[in-house]
Formats: sequence, structure tokens, C-alpha cells
Amino acid sequence: MRGDDLLRRLAPYAGILGGLLLFAAAGVALVVGTASPALVWLLIAAGLLLLFFVVTDPQVVVNALKLRGVRYGSNAGLMTVVFIGIFIVINFLAVKHNVQWDFTQSGRYTLSSATVKLVKGLKQPVHIIAFYAKGPGGQSSGESAAKLLLQRYTALSHEISVTFVDPDVNPALARQYHVTVSPTIVVTSNGHEDAVQLAAEQDISSAIENVIEGKTPVVYFLTGNGEPSLQPASGPSFSSLVSFLKKNNLQAKPLSLLTVSAIPSDAAAVVEAAPTTPYSPKEKEILLSYLEHGGHVLYFAEPFGKVDMNWLLKPFGLSVSEGLVADLSPSGSLPNQPQAIVIQAYDRGSVVKHQLPPGVYLDATSINVPAKPPAGVTVEPIAQTSQQSFLVTNPKATAINPATDKRGPFAIAVSAEKPVASATAKPAATPTPSPAGPGSSPSTGAVSRLVVFGSTLFATDQVLTANPSIGEGNSEAAAAALQWLTESPNHIVIPTKTPADRSMVLVGWQSNALVFVNTLFVPAIVLFAGVVVWLRRR
Repeated sequence: MRGDDLLRRLAPYAGILGGLLLFAAAGVALVVGTASPALVWLLIAAGLLLLFFVVTDPQVVVNALKLRGVRYGSNAGLMTVVFIGIFIVINFLAVKHNVQWDFTQSGRYTLSSATVKLVKGLKQPVHIIAFYAKGPGGQSSGESAAKLLLQRYTALSHEISVTFVDPDVNPALARQYHVTVSPTIVVTSNGHEDAVQLAAEQDISSAIENVIEGKTPVVYFLTGNGEPSLQPASGPSFSSLVSFLKKNNLQAKPLSLLTVSAIPSDAAAVVEAAPTTPYSPKEKEILLSYLEHGGHVLYFAEPFGKVDMNWLLKPFGLSVSEGLVADLSPSGSLPNQPQAIVIQAYDRGSVVKHQLPPGVYLDATSINVPAKPPAGVTVEPIAQTSQQSFLVTNPKATAINPATDKRGPFAIAVSAEKPVASATAKPAATPTPSPAGPGSSPSTGAVSRLVVFGSTLFATDQVLTANPSIGEGNSEAAAAALQWLTESPNHIVIPTKTPADRSMVLVGWQSNALVFVNTLFVPAIVLFAGVVVWLRRR
């Protein structure tokens, strides 16, 4: 037998084997999804076998192509190849450009604009490790929801990568990141890390911001003069607000002016709330010097306060009134509680840059804003009452007296700022901290800032824990003020996304109409149509 006859006999088998190898290569490509070495070798082998088949006996291929069935089959095959090609292109575009639609009214499944801006602006890799322990059935509570949330982050930026780890299977990695509770989500970047327990947008975005910036602003709450505690207590306390600030990448620490000679240098802001015992001359000097040299202070006032703190507000031209604000407007206060002021919308300005949820200010006093602030001072109202509000100046009064009580509107939250004296006298292209005076620890050295809230109760556990929606709104208002005070313009504060209430309340006639339509009208229409059809057939 001649060699060319042997090759012709082997050619069909080579063609069949080449086709099978090509089919296997397609299967590997679909399963693996990457150009693995096995895929490359399969394609090379299939190509060589098919080339051998065509070159050895090209006439067989030509004659086969002339057959009518082959022509029709080739057209069908071409259409199949085109369809598969279109399908592959669509899937490729879908992978490269992840698009989702959120049809909920509150945007419940959409990341906020603040998070989108943060993630899309990332310039360094951020790795998120989610530790979820598997339960008895092989499932972990909350893991599916966490995956869906984190997928929205990875879809925004290639700088974010996510890994889910079972701490029971990989205890070494859990120990490396000091994970003792499941679930725990660890966010790492450039040697910095932050851990959160909740798979919530606020927590994760704040953690990303924390590791990117590499620092957490410190806010000192003054103690030692009868102020509310930072821990849960039977009296007024700020524990819920402290927890909220921690989620927003702000660290709260207690500070007694009786034990220091100056405000610590790491203070981004200082909070004073309704002291019950007077300041000593030394304490006044420390706080005024700090504020004078570029410090930032948040002051929570209260009606008929036991300690006069207007000396702190006087440099900005502000003062706190002696009285309780009550609002008779239906939308300006809670039902039957005129002293519980409701702020539906805050005044947009330096402090409030986006819409905040409504806030409830329980037992608030008014803040006197001068018509003409002192030179260099900028004053902006944050929250104001309605025109149907009154200032009750008699602490023993049980009702509003429109004849004697002053009528509003009143400012119950105000911000103010002014440049420090040295920065005003010698302006520079790049502001630098001014020399610290006695007992001062300036945080910026360029601008002194002050925010005054007319209520202390609105930020305490007594109000924040009583109603979740009120607590969220009040906490966001306090966080927005501290965001401005700590000079964190890109700081993440996620607006509340409350699902819309779709329930329908029917009055008497509406309920009766619904019963009539369903029990009488619709059955009568069906019966009438049946009678008509029966008569026509007869």
C-alpha cells in the first residue's frame, strides 16, 4: 500500500478527532473562562488534525461542499455561529459593564452618591475580607445579603476586591486580623485596616474612608462639670451618639479640663453639653484659648440652663436665650407636644450640604443671631422653627401665653466661623497654624468654628433610642455638624433609606364600595354575560 493511500485513509479519522478536540476546547473555555495551558494545547492539536485532513484530501472537502444538504447545513451552521458570537459579545459586555436597576422608591438597593463618589475616586487598592462562619446547614446568616452589597462596591471600581472566608476553616487568617466574632468584615488598604460587624453601606463606606485616610478624627466630649456620660446611664447619656459617630469614622473620647493644661493636640473638635457646675477661671482660659487659636467647638445648650455659657459664644456674636421654645404649628412639633420641635428641612449651607432626615428637638431654647455679626464672623442658621412658635420665658409656666411670650421663628441650631487673629493680619497662600497661646492646642490654626444646638436632649439616649427614625435623623444632624467642625468635606454620612409605606387606609364608604364591587357587581356582570350567551345560542 502506497504512503499517500494510507494518509487518505487516516484523513477522515484525523478530521473527526480534530472536531472532537475543538469541541473539548470550547467546553474548557466555557468552564474555566481563562486561556489556560490545557485550552491552548487542545486548540493547537485540533488545528493540526483539521489541517492534516484538509491538506491530505482536499477534493473530498470540495465535493462535500457542493452537496445541496451541505450547502443548506452550512447556512444553518453559519447562522448558529453568528448567534453564538452575538451571545458571547453580549455576555462579555455584561461582565465588563455591570448595570443594575433599583425600582424601590427609597433607593434601598442603590449605593448613595457619597459612596459612589468615594469608591470611584479610589487611587489605591482596597481589599475587603468578609468572615462568615457556616451554620449547621452549610449556610451563614446574612452572607447572601453581604455578597449582594459588596458586589455593588466591586462594580464601581476595580480597586476594590472582596474575599469571603469561613473563620472556622481558616482560623489562622482570622487570628491575623484579630477576628473573634462572626460575621466580621475587615477593610484593608496600604497597611491600614478597619473592622465592622454589620454589612451596611454606612459601616463599610466609613471603613473604606478610614483606611484610605489612615486616621480617625478625635472628638473630645468635656466632662467634670456635670455633662452627660458617654456610657449608658440612668441620667442623660451620649452612648448612642458615640456609637453612631464611630460608624461614621469619628472617635469620641472624654476630657476633663480640670486634669489638663491645654486641649490635646489631636483634638479635631470639642463638645460641651449642658454643664451643671460653673467653669473655673482655668477651665475658661483653656477653652477660650483653644477656640481663639483655631479650635472647633460643638455646644449643646438647654432651656433655663444651670450654667451661663454665653461667654463661650460671645466672640461670635451669639447668645442663648433664657426660655423654652414651643411650636403650635401642626407640622412644627409632635402631636400634643409643642415642646418637641420638628425640623422637617434644615437650612442648606456650610454644615448641611445634602438633605437630612427630619429631626426632633425636645426641650430646646433659641439662639440669638445678631443682625450684623462681629467683623470677620460668618453666621449661618441650621434649623429654625415656624412662625407659630413661641419662647416661654417663665420656667413655671404650663401653657403658652401669646400676649406675653415672644413669637418666632427662632433659630435652634446655628453655625459660626471666623479667621484667627494672626491669619487675618497676615494672610498667606497656604494657611499655617498660628503660634499657640497659653493653654491652647489649635487643630487648624486658620479658622475658629462653632456650632450651637439649642437642645441637649435631642442627642441623648433618651431620645435617640425611643424611636429609630427620630434617632437616625437626630444622629445625622449631629454628625453633619461634627463633619464640618472636623473639616472632613468628603466624610461619609449616608442618608437614611426608609422603605415607603404602601399600606392603604380605607374610610367607611370606600370599604363599602370595595365590598359591593367584589361581592355583588362583578358576579352580576359575569351572570349577565352568561345569560346573554345562553339566550343567543337558543
